[in-house]
Amino acid sequence: DALIEEAKRYREILFELVSGKETDQLLLYSDGIIALAEERYQDAAKKLEEAITRNSNADASLYRHAAFALSKTNARGLAIGRLQTAIIKNPSNLSSYLAKARLEFQLSQYQEAARTLAQLPEEVRKREEVAELLNLISMQEAGADQTAFSDPVLRHIAKSENFARSKEYDEAIAILESAIELAPEPDWRIFVAMSTIFARMDQKEEAVVWIQKAIDIAPNATAL
Repeated sequence: DALIEEAKRYREILFELVSGKETDQLLLYSDGIIALAEERYQDAAKKLEEAITRNSNADASLYRHAAFALSKTNARGLAIGRLQTAIIKNPSNLSSYLAKARLEFQLSQYQEAARTLAQLPEEVRKREEVAELLNLISMQEAGADQTAFSDPVLRHIAKSENFARSKEYDEAIAILESAIELAPEPDWRIFVAMSTIFARMDQKEEAVVWIQKAIDIAPNATAL
């Protein structure tokens, strides 16, 4: 809260510097970031999109922030487009690739997600956060064989996914519940898999509950 209040004070200084011009792209960007911090995602998306319209040469960070706001308003297709622009503008920023692949994953665009990550150098693809996401993608693709995974958590997720593809959701959920009980400690990957199944069942509130559980135990997991 203190940081938001400080941002608002700087916003007022900026307001004076631009002579109260509400459509100034820097002021729009500032308003968008404040709205993001306050979780007013519709307002954030509107401000950040207008900032982009007024300055198409803005740096990649504006496009990433806009993508985040858009994804929170379920405008995931447009968010993916904004992240693609962010990648073009700054191809060395790993977070843009991960965010884009994650959104594609959520839309069941598994091949697109894999292609997004395939653009990364081999040594970067070996990083834990990238490798985890690639594993999740591979398990969702048709024909994934749970025996191919040495990690028992991934085997459970792959087995669950096989049932989910056949819309045998009760069985898929039961496997993940078993995985939760067997895991020596909470594993965010199981929670993400559970969220994906509930999303397929169009139980959005339950899906959000499980993805929040994943974030709670692994707030720094970039694959989320």
